[in-house]
Amino acid sequence: MNPFNPTFGDVPKIFLDRSKQLNTVIKSLEESVSPYQTTFVYGLRGSGKTTFLSDISNQMSKKDNWIVINLAVEEDLLITLVKLIYVRMSNKFRKIFDQLDWHFEAW
Repeated sequence: MNPFNPTFGDVPKIFLDRSKQLNTVIKSLEESVSPYQTTFVYGLRGSGKTTFLSDISNQMSKKDNWIVINLAVEEDLLITLVKLIYVRMSNKFRKIFDQLDWHFEAW
């Protein structure tokens, strides 16, 4: 029986500690120049890719200077991204954002 059946973000019963890799990515994301700012996570089905990304997302969302957005492939990515950034940004930046002259047909 394969203990690594996918549970889409849940921590499996048998879990390999990835704290070193997690901390490397999180620390690197905070640097102004980092190879981790564009990252491709790959692996076998059920190997923990979603859990790893969820851990990064959860830790980064606790930081005041980060806005974490999770997008689904089925959504209109650009419109959803802009709307979620707007909802989660601080009031200071929302005022600047509101002053922009938008010309999008999809709005």
